[in-house]
Amino acid sequence: MQKKIIGFILVLAGVLLLLVQTGKAEMRDFVTWRFLGLLLCVFLLFFFFIKQQGHLVLLFGVGSAIFLFAWGKKYLDDWPTHWSILILMFGLSVILSFFVSKQQMALIVGIALTLIGIFAWPGIREIPGLASIADVLNTYWPALILGLGLLFLFKK
Repeated sequence: MQKKIIGFILVLAGVLLLLVQTGKAEMRDFVTWRFLGLLLCVFLLFFFFIKQQGHLVLLFGVGSAIFLFAWGKKYLDDWPTHWSILILMFGLSVILSFFVSKQQMALIVGIALTLIGIFAWPGIREIPGLASIADVLNTYWPALILGLGLLFLFKK
């Protein structure tokens, strides 16, 4: 447990130092309520991931996503501000909770939310290979919600 905590702190410090060294953020950007909320949520997310508490991993994963989105939008110039990025991060949080809970439905919901976030994002047009089908993906992403709803209705 002690090695994991040290590793977590080193990874977090490395990410923060990289943001400062590359000029993406300044040190003062890390002393805000948005960043402190993100830091608290990420720490609790890591703690409950180690303790194998799936529902709390999900809760603090979603909290981390919200604070990261709010912090990035305010302090990073090239941060994507479209709502679909938040849905993508929610999906990743659900997938992370799957690794603890091992519930297949969590994995299905997480993948669906992640794909919805990607397909609804207007920047998908800039991704090579997806640019040709971007209009279809941007238009018909709600079909994933429909399919997910049907899965919940008819799954025994």
